[in-house]
Amino acid sequence: MNERCRAGESCRALTSDGAAITTRPLCHSCVDDIQVRLDQLPAYWQALHSAKAKSLVPQGAGTKVQGSADPGTPLQLHVVDLIDEISQFLAWVDGVRVADLINRPLLSYERRYGGRILEADGVYLALGISRLWGRAEAQIGLQREYARRFGECPSCDQPSLGAYIGDDTIVCSTCGDSMSWLEYRKLTLKRARDKKGKR
Repeated sequence: MNERCRAGESCRALTSDGAAITTRPLCHSCVDDIQVRLDQLPAYWQALHSAKAKSLVPQGAGTKVQGSADPGTPLQLHVVDLIDEISQFLAWVDGVRVADLINRPLLSYERRYGGRILEADGVYLALGISRLWGRAEAQIGLQREYARRFGECPSCDQPSLGAYIGDDTIVCSTCGDSMSWLEYRKLTLKRARDKKGKR
């Protein structure tokens, strides 16, 4: 049975009609994207550990260290909380690939801190990983920006072409087909001429 990708507005293959239609809980594009994010999350966790004591406030705004004229470095509590959440989700996922994780049934997970119980299925955990990666990325900024392109993919006719800023390869987030920047430019110019000729 075909349904919309449960990522909703965050679907990587989002079109003007909405999230991608798929036979699985998450579409292929979302599964691939979340797997990349899951693979990167331990490195982000490490980078956050390095950054948690670095001050993001102006010089001199911290409290003084006793016996020193130097201002103290404030502990970034939101970063500490993010580190704890990442650790928790990585423990719950336990090395399972996203393609398998999304089929995990509703289970109870105990939080390390506070002991609260969380009822969640694999899709919730996968989307949680994606959200945590986004928060970590916003904090430390290791990734390049992705820009959607106008026009439809010549392979699947979906308006889901895009590229990373500075990259010469245009990729369809729906079918995975790719083309060079020059091929994309020729394609869009041809389609514009065809549209103009139909008027």
